[in-house]
Amino acid sequence: MGNGVLIALAAIALGVKIALATVSIASDDFIFLLRNIVAGWTRSPVPWVLITGPFYQLWLSLPINHPDLSAWIGGFEPPPGPTTYALTFMIKLPILIADVICAFLVRSIVAEYRGKHDGILAAAIWLLNPYVLLTGEMDGSIELIPIALTLFSILCMKKGRISIGSLALGLGITLKLFPIILMPALGVYYLRLKRTREFLKILLSAIAGLSFYILWTSAWGVEFGYSLLFYTPFTTVASELILTPYASRIGLSTVSTLVFCFVLYIFWIVRDENLLDVVSGSLLAYMAFLDWWPQYLLCLVPFITIDLVVTRRWSRFYFVVLLLSAFFFNLIMFKFAPANSAFYIPAFTTELKTLSGFLQHVYRDPIMVLVASPILRSIFAGVAVFYCAEICVRNSPRLKALLGRVGCE
Repeated sequence: MGNGVLIALAAIALGVKIALATVSIASDDFIFLLRNIVAGWTRSPVPWVLITGPFYQLWLSLPINHPDLSAWIGGFEPPPGPTTYALTFMIKLPILIADVICAFLVRSIVAEYRGKHDGILAAAIWLLNPYVLLTGEMDGSIELIPIALTLFSILCMKKGRISIGSLALGLGITLKLFPIILMPALGVYYLRLKRTREFLKILLSAIAGLSFYILWTSAWGVEFGYSLLFYTPFTTVASELILTPYASRIGLSTVSTLVFCFVLYIFWIVRDENLLDVVSGSLLAYMAFLDWWPQYLLCLVPFITIDLVVTRRWSRFYFVVLLLSAFFFNLIMFKFAPANSAFYIPAFTTELKTLSGFLQHVYRDPIMVLVASPILRSIFAGVAVFYCAEICVRNSPRLKALLGRVGCE
């Protein structure tokens, strides 16, 4: 497929993203974002108010009717009319911009390995990915902004610009805590390369980002330590590992990440070229058992997109199965039809009302919840573990030889 066709497909995908982002006004995440923006920086001192707040002020300055938003941000029906959609588009504009930046960064990273054409292919795959559209623009979650910063930091590290990459990673941690999950694997990677100075730069930036994160959450009225009890990326519990009521809670996702870091330290042949494998393997190990919300997986998607184009082979199978199992699991366990909507779009047509009813039925059906969702979640976990193991084997002749000996026996 030629570059012109890929660019045309990417442009069409961007147009679809803009249209669907504009009409998706019923998401709880978007309403939460809007509520903080309307409250203002003095009452909601959170970073995304600084990012999206100016667009809200721009909407207020437009010579149009500005309806009362109190019912909407209170969880009731949004005010009808085009001004509501104009507000939605303007507030989601930073998310759309971050999505496009992610596409360019994915293109740049892949181009480092396989050239310009494959870079454009990877960017097109990213923009055409419906999971990114649903959990990014349509949901209205701001995860794409720190993900863009994380991608930029990895690109800078790949090019040897550690100082800039460290600052970008620290800024990403300031906005959302989740980029810090890369620190164990990155730490092992740079220590194995015997680049202590680079490791210290990344570590200090991460500490600074964490400090600013604690600062703004405290100003917001949330105690950082207490908030971790409810922040699932760091408190996932494997109930089968709790042997007594007094045993410590063990996060299985954290355990699998530490196992990956151990394998990275002991078995890998660490080179500059396998930085992306380190990041992808670490995220796969972590996400395999993570008690995630739909948007949490967005930090994994760009890296498996890169690996899909750079490595191919089995990556195509892993890519498709991971996204499909995650989507159908989310369809059952999370509400994609709140407030009489279908995928956050108000059900103003017969077709959308039918779709909304179907989504609500799936969400409430006990068979789907008790039977289908564990199967889908197990499929995701199993494929993620195998994918991570394949990445480890491809970077470790010792592991490959060990598996060969086991197979012969």
